[in-house]
Formats: sequence, structure tokens, C-alpha cells
Amino acid sequence: MFGAMENTTATIYGDFMLTDKRTAIERAYVAVNAHELTHQWFGDYITEYSAHHHWLHESFATYYSKQFMHSVMGEDYYQWAKRQEAWQALNADRNDRYPVAHSMGGSARHYPKGSHVLDMLRYVVGDSVFRRSITGYLKKHAYANVSSNDFMQAFMEHAGVNLDWFFDEWVYRAGFPEYEVRYERQNDNVVFYVNQTQATDNLTGYFKMPLVFEVYFKDGSSSAKRVWLSHAGDTVYVSAPAGKEVEYTLFDPGANVLKVVDFKKSFEELSAQVLKAKNMIDRYDALVGLGYYDADKKRDLLLKVYDKETFNQMRVSVIGQLAKDRDSVTITLLKRAATDKDHLVRRAVIDDLSEYPEQLLPVLEKLLADSSYVNIENVLRKLCRQYPDKRQTYLDAVKSIKGVNNNVRIAWLEINCKENTDNPQLAVWRKELAGYTSNRYEFRTRNKAAEAIERLKYCDEDVIKNLFNACLSANGRLANPSSRVLKALLKNPANYDTAKAIYNLNVWKDWQRVILEAQFK
Repeated sequence: MFGAMENTTATIYGDFMLTDKRTAIERAYVAVNAHELTHQWFGDYITEYSAHHHWLHESFATYYSKQFMHSVMGEDYYQWAKRQEAWQALNADRNDRYPVAHSMGGSARHYPKGSHVLDMLRYVVGDSVFRRSITGYLKKHAYANVSSNDFMQAFMEHAGVNLDWFFDEWVYRAGFPEYEVRYERQNDNVVFYVNQTQATDNLTGYFKMPLVFEVYFKDGSSSAKRVWLSHAGDTVYVSAPAGKEVEYTLFDPGANVLKVVDFKKSFEELSAQVLKAKNMIDRYDALVGLGYYDADKKRDLLLKVYDKETFNQMRVSVIGQLAKDRDSVTITLLKRAATDKDHLVRRAVIDDLSEYPEQLLPVLEKLLADSSYVNIENVLRKLCRQYPDKRQTYLDAVKSIKGVNNNVRIAWLEINCKENTDNPQLAVWRKELAGYTSNRYEFRTRNKAAEAIERLKYCDEDVIKNLFNACLSANGRLANPSSRVLKALLKNPANYDTAKAIYNLNVWKDWQRVILEAQFK
């Protein structure tokens, strides 16, 4: 129900992974395929002792899938994948404080955080030691069970590297470092002051990690230093010969370490960093920092960034920051972005603009024929809402499109049911929409249809029967959303009575009765 399963010698996919060229834009199977193939080694060739060591399966599969995608999609994609992993990991640690090596660690730690930990491990020990130790670990434990300690011992056995401290910080305990960074010029040095500000206790201490400091000067030269930080406060001196003027500085260039950073920079420093930093993720962080400034101050700079950058998320961020700006130069940029070759850049125009100005209407209307089905649905909904006089034209433009998981068709039905209540086809539309909640369709279609029905506050016997069926599904990604929708519908007394009658007319097994009776509470 999530993607696929790594049975030994064979991968089984969910039916929703079977895509054509067009639907693959939204859900390509390639990364999932690499993930499951990795499991033939990490999970099948060697297998965890218990759920406490589940990360030895999923973190490795996530990590090597990411490395494969790195090889085919490039460095910018890889850096962005690590940033997404970091966000998921940081959010998980804010919700609870389980370690990676814990049965209750959850998906965010067993998959993305553990994958990021493996990246950091490789960063700490180097490629050669990492590869040699991984190979030895696999060969030693072939067709056997392993623990996290077995993995740690592999580095001692095959490279003579003691990683007790690393596993203690990142695998067996919780949290992440929060760095507060500032710098000043002192004679022939730039002096960085770094404080670790995270709350410390028996689960989270001060992190020991090697971090790189870089100083870039206006004459084009630079200085760098790699330093092990491990205290509440550290001071780092980076060479800066007299007469060289600092243009911008970087703390952990490339974002190798999982962390939160508070490093305040001036508009001039951010401008230089967003245009000149080598790593996309460092330019992205500068771009995020520019988000605090008004459009008038940064407009010309952001236009340069958009023209210079090829990675979609950089362009997406530019669009997001200028979405409320109605300067003619920005309007011209938004027109270009709406025809960008990348579907996520086009989607940013569709989604980030709260209101569609008339100057953009012609180019946005063309997105009703976009290659991305998600883009079609999103622009259809917003165009119909903002330009009701042209609603029928928009609906006619997409009436024959099903979409990915029937998303466009469901949106078409929902809009018609809501806005054309006096149409003689209303009953036909409602029946079709209710049909999409049935077990004739995979769970993603059923969920989308149920959400549309909830928004419409529509309910009939077919809807209730289909939601009963969905609530009884072993697929929690169907059962849980369906239960929420059903309970919302049953707040209406008429719907409640109808559902009770249907329930009482059927014979249920004990386990089914427990689930369905809970829907009426």
C-alpha cells in the first residue's frame, strides 16, 4: 500500500505504481525500484534481529536508492533529496524523541533520518572506509541476522575506525544539533563563534561532528577550514589576509550535517551567496533567507536567480517569493514560468498565486491541457472559482480527461455537482462520483472521491456501503481516511439513520462489527 515489497528474488508493486509516460510524471517507479532492489542485500541477504534494528533495512534501501537517483539525476537532485530527508527527520524529532535504532522510531527515522545518518557516516569516514566496511559487513553476515552493533563493528574490523561516539549520537540517542553562528573580522582571521543551543539531557547531548567553514572574498579568492565541534561553544579561526574584503561565508557548505542553523546574514551577503555559491543547497538557503525582504528590494536579484538556475526548486522558490508581486517585470516572469519545461515550476505558478491576474489568464488557461494531471486539476479548480463566468468553458476543456487516480474526472464531477445543481445530469454525476469510492478502484481514487463527497456534504446508500467497505480494508491508507469521512457524514441525522439501517440489514463478522460500530460513536 506504500509502494512495493522486497520479497527475496522478487519485488511486488502496488497497482498504483503501474504508470504510463504521462502519469509517471507524478509517480515514477524508478526510485522505488532501486529501493526494493537494495533490500535484496539489506533485508534479505542480511536480516535484522528485531524491530529495534529495522533501520538496517529501510535506511540502507532509502540511502542506496538516493545514491542511484544521484547517479542519473545529478548533484542538485541529490542535495535536494537530502534536504527533504532532513526536514522529515527534524519534524519527527520535534514530535517525539525516539532514536533511529528503536522499534518505535517510526518511518521518518527508519527511512529518511537513517538515510541521512548513513550520508553523514560516509562524510565522516570517507568513501574508501565506508565502502570497505559495508562490503565486509555484508560478507560476514551473509544469510544471517544482524544488529546495529554488528554494523558498527564492521568499521573497526575492516578499517580500524571506532565509531562508538557516532552511533551514540545518531543511532542510539535522539535529537539533532542546533547551531547559532556568527562571525567577525579580527586582523588576519575571520573568527566564527558557534554555540550549540539544543536542550540537553540523557537523550540528547552536545554533538561531536566535523564541520567546514568557508570564507569567500570579493577578489574571488577563498579560505576554508574543517573543524571538529563538540562543545556548547566553539571558536574557529579561518585565515583572512589583511586587505581582503569578505563577500560571504558558509557554515557546513553542501549541508552535510543534519542540523538547524541560526546564522543571520545581510542582504548583500545573501545576494552574493545566492548567485555565486557552488552548491545548489547553499544557494537555496540564501534564497530562503531573502524571503524576509520586500519584493521591491529583491525583484531584480530574483529575476537573475530564475534565469541562472536550472534546478526546479530554485525556480519554484523564486515564484513563491514573487507570487504577490504585480510589477510588470514579475508578470512577465510568471508568464515564462507558466510555460517552463518543468511541471513543478508550472505548478508553482498555479498553486502559489492566490489570485490569477487577468494578464496571466491566457497562459494559465493553456495549462488545462498540461502534461501533468495534477497541474490540470489544480488550475481547473482555481480558474472555476475565480472566473465563474468562464466555468463551463473550463469544464468542457477537460471533460474527457480521467487523470492520475481519476483526479481530473473527480474534480470535474465535484465542481459540476456543486455549481450546477439545477442541471438534469446532477443525479448522474453524483452516481458516478459515488462509484469512485467503491472497491472497483484502487485506494487513491477512492480517497479522492470520498474527500470530494465530504466537501459536497452529499451522501446516499451507495456512498455509505462503499465507505463501510473501505473502513474494513486492511489498507490503513484507505480505512483511516474513509473512517474520518464517514464519521463526518454521519453527523447529519438523516445520513446516520440511513447508515444504521444498512448496518442492521447485514450480517457482520465480529471484527467487522467492532470496526463499523465505532463509526457511529
